Amino acid sequence: MKLKSLNFTALAFVLITTMVFTGCKKDKSNEPEVIQLPEKAMFVSTYDSNTGATIYLLDGATGALTTKYTYPAQANVTWTYAVAGNGFLYSLDNNKINAINMTTGAVVWTDAVDNASAPVLHDNVFYGVQKINATSYNVYALDATKPSKDYVWKYPLVAAPTGVKHYNGLVYVLITPNRLVALDAKTGALKWDISASDPYSLLSLNNGVIVSGNNILDATNGTQITAASAPAIIPTYGALTNAVWSLRYATKDMYFVETEHYNSETHIATRYISAINTLSGAVKWSHKYDGGFAISHGIWNDIELVWNGQLIVKNIQNNSLKTTTRTYERYWLLDINTGSEKIIFDNFWTFGKSSEGVIANNIHYVSQMVDNGDVFTPAAGKYLFAVDLANAKQVWRDDKLLSGYGGAMSVCVFTAGKAYSPYIQ
Repeated sequence: MKLKSLNFTALAFVLITTMVFTGCKKDKSNEPEVIQLPEKAMFVSTYDSNTGATIYLLDGATGALTTKYTYPAQANVTWTYAVAGNGFLYSLDNNKINAINMTTGAVVWTDAVDNASAPVLHDNVFYGVQKINATSYNVYALDATKPSKDYVWKYPLVAAPTGVKHYNGLVYVLITPNRLVALDAKTGALKWDISASDPYSLLSLNNGVIVSGNNILDATNGTQITAASAPAIIPTYGALTNAVWSLRYATKDMYFVETEHYNSETHIATRYISAINTLSGAVKWSHKYDGGFAISHGIWNDIELVWNGQLIVKNIQNNSLKTTTRTYERYWLLDINTGSEKIIFDNFWTFGKSSEGVIANNIHYVSQMVDNGDVFTPAAGKYLFAVDLANAKQVWRDDKLLSGYGGAMSVCVFTAGKAYSPYIQ
């Protein structure tokens, strides 16, 4: 009996111990799955008012989907953009900034802020515009490394600006298209406030200049460097030539003008891009790039970036059809010193409009919205491209990931501890 009692006691101890320790085991069913980030992690963010936000994690080297993080729809949210930095993946939207664990998609902390436009990230600070009410706004600086109860600084406004940009220690705010202020990025103190008859463009800001109409301004102090002028190109069609021109891009050393010459009787047009020395006004080169009927469709170029001594040019054509207008786009490169056409991206000849691209380690990542203006074009959706700028070869193209999605989206690439996005400056 004694032996049996001992066995029963031992068995009971084992059972109780097992039950206790089993009950103490952590339930991992609700824990988010940890994902191994690809060497080139590409985050693509979208927002749908019915389903909420989705951040797709792709392998930037192949375009393959690794996983996706989803977040429920919320009232008054219409957009969300993903950026990476300080060890976090951030989701920027109308009402807040979420700091997210990159490898799980779990929200670590949230800063509630009513954003009038998408903020930008520079190092460890967010710069944005906070809406107080219909007539009151604040430009703000917010610590991006931790949940922040207090802003680093605020600068009050009485009108809704169109957005902010950071460059070289200054925060630039377009109050209206024709009014621009610059604030000290560390203190929020006003550095200067200027107005002009022509709208301001900050497209060339990273080259240290600002454009207003045909005027080129120093981004440091807002003063004029020079006024652009049309290049002296021999009229293509002699006495029947009509010409129009516009400033497309600028650096402190050169500015780039697009010129269209067309025959006033036949309406056949020829176009040029010319590089002009900022100080002397001398034409360095002129590149003839296109021709066609001036009245049947519009053709123009947007110069978006300077990469490795070359201009990244987006060629755009709007073709008028019986029922609608189709938009075609392609990308090509011009050598900034010679004007030679280095590469033509013929694979970009699709019907659609592309977003601002992201360059990470010589790879150009672009998203494109398909134009479904008539029955001959595909259904609405988004295409993703990756092109190696060094050899003009398409690395990959994804036509299916966002098939049917027609809303706004953004791309952020994270590799070797550094992130690339239009919202990282």
